[in-house]
Amino acid sequence: SLASTRHALAARWPDNRTITIVAFGHSVPAGYTQTPRVAPFDAYPHLLHRALARRYPTAVINVHVAAVGGEDSTSGRARFARPDAVLIDYALNDRPLGVEQARRNLEAMIDSAHAAGSAVVLLTPTPDLQGDPRTLREQAEMVRRLAAEKGVALADSATAFALHPGGIG
Repeated sequence: SLASTRHALAARWPDNRTITIVAFGHSVPAGYTQTPRVAPFDAYPHLLHRALARRYPTAVINVHVAAVGGEDSTSGRARFARPDAVLIDYALNDRPLGVEQARRNLEAMIDSAHAAGSAVVLLTPTPDLQGDPRTLREQAEMVRRLAAEKGVALADSATAFALHPGGIG
């Protein structure tokens, strides 16, 4: 309900959680203003996101726009709850789980996304200058292998950072 969503928005860490709002619909939430011009940052989903962030400064809020110009509810229903792509980025925080548990979790997410017809992009970890670089390398290697085995795309953040001074190697 909206009341429980408002309550969740007001929660503070460590009792808060991510609030996800999806704007599903036609050209207006997509940001069409004067066709063919699209101005997504002037559309109500973005404005709602900004207003909620101001009102609930301790909330983690994600507003996703899943709108298609010209679409009606029949075609919207056919793609409801089926994102085109899912980015999976947990390797940095999965270090305490160990690579085997993290791998099982990622595999389950990949399988669920594929069952929904969604493309998947796995991300290797970004640097953590406070942590043990070996565990980051282990997670990065596991994510790379899993992406290759499952045939999903890879965004290799670890390699990108390693190419720059101060990277994780």
